[in-house]
Amino acid sequence: MSGIGASNGWILDIIHGTLLAGLLVGVWEWDGLVLKDRWPFVDSYVLAFGGPTTLLVVVLWGHMMVPFGVFVISLVSMWYLLASWRWSLIGSLAVWAATAVTSLTVHGYSSHMVFDVSIMLGFLLGLAITSHRVANFRRMMALYGGAVVVAATAMILNRDGVHDIVVSLTAAALAGGYLVGRARRESRWAKDIERAEHDPLTGALTRYGLGSWQRKFAGKDVLGLIVACDLDDFKSFNDTWGHHLGDEVLKMFTDRLRTACRQDDAIVRTGGDEFVVWMPGLMEETSAQVVAEKLHQAVIGLPYDVSIGSVRLGVSMGWALGILGEETAKRADRRLLVAKRRGKNRVIAKEPNHAPRDSGNRNPELSTAELGWLGDAARVLWKDWPVAALLTNRNGRIVAANDAYQKLTGRTWSELSDRKPSINSAGTTPPKTYEDLWHTLDQGLPWEGTLQNQRPNGDRWWAHEQIVPVRIGSQVVGYWAAIEEQLDTSSKTGNEMMSET
Repeated sequence: MSGIGASNGWILDIIHGTLLAGLLVGVWEWDGLVLKDRWPFVDSYVLAFGGPTTLLVVVLWGHMMVPFGVFVISLVSMWYLLASWRWSLIGSLAVWAATAVTSLTVHGYSSHMVFDVSIMLGFLLGLAITSHRVANFRRMMALYGGAVVVAATAMILNRDGVHDIVVSLTAAALAGGYLVGRARRESRWAKDIERAEHDPLTGALTRYGLGSWQRKFAGKDVLGLIVACDLDDFKSFNDTWGHHLGDEVLKMFTDRLRTACRQDDAIVRTGGDEFVVWMPGLMEETSAQVVAEKLHQAVIGLPYDVSIGSVRLGVSMGWALGILGEETAKRADRRLLVAKRRGKNRVIAKEPNHAPRDSGNRNPELSTAELGWLGDAARVLWKDWPVAALLTNRNGRIVAANDAYQKLTGRTWSELSDRKPSINSAGTTPPKTYEDLWHTLDQGLPWEGTLQNQRPNGDRWWAHEQIVPVRIGSQVVGYWAAIEEQLDTSSKTGNEMMSET
């Protein structure tokens, strides 16, 4: 595409190139500053059509000549500015169409016009084939420079070739400088966003990152599964072995979670050793339970190999189904709390909903979870105590039981948790004995007696029990019991033993 009229000197040519580059950069920068964040759906349209439309307006109504090389600059820029291959191709076609209209306006239908359009089409096809294979920015800039050189060579044959080359090289230098600066700026922004949205230790999302993840569902009520996770006794692990080993465990824990999740799921680190997994699309309870158990097995199935050796850590989990939002996350967190209170290292899908015993002066609202803090303390205090001991809430459900009690009854903690001690009963205790027991406890007095129990293997044994109400202020919040096996029962019948109570 030849220039109109003789050159007014290199300085005027440089000014000409600067003005054209300024028009292109102005369109690109206006899009980035005004549209990209506020109206992102318009962003690609402006970048694809804004530059070629501006150049076409300048030619048709601005009385300013636009050399062929400037259209080449606009074409190549499409493969830097637009993120997707599809939109880059659309923008390139827009530049090709603008080139054809401009050349037809200046030269009419001629061999020169066919040459311009054909060369531009060759550039377009070459970029479409090669640009996605050139990931390195320096190589992309080399491609940009090569295209400009080819375009400048093609313009030597123009009627005012020197003018066109100077204008094009000036515009290319300024537009290229802008693209380099924009690339660096966007790279810094991307790194800043990455640091804000992702936990630097584990790579999991932060709360801010979760907000960005949720924005892709803006305006939609997306249903799914939320799983709240917590590493059991992790503070003790850190205090014993040091935070550097704790960091190793957290990294491996997150990697295991990530392996068990889908690509579109979100893993969020909400606290030191607290994580939440957001999984869109899961809504059947059976499937959700299977997925939650799969996550649990993924993080506890194998020991964690750290520098001191292999260590095993339990993980408590609570899950909930519903709209992926704050309310469902809170339900999952409450169920995580229940899992911690029931002995840790387990998956809980429902919060306790036990009917209270029929008693006028016992509080039906107190649950296992509400006594959890006391259960945690009891487990620590009783862990190495040789006497079998357990703690129940006011509804008589077991909150804590030490190893000695589990060994004495022949039942594991998972079998005992949140069950009544009567799970061990041999079924021979008269109802009146239990009525007397609860009558004594309801008066705030300790009870002592002997009951016949039965282990899972069928062996019956006599348990001498001391049960004492646990008070906080004036309120009874639970009961603790010390149990010993009564061995000298050969001369007494079952009724005689229980009558002593």
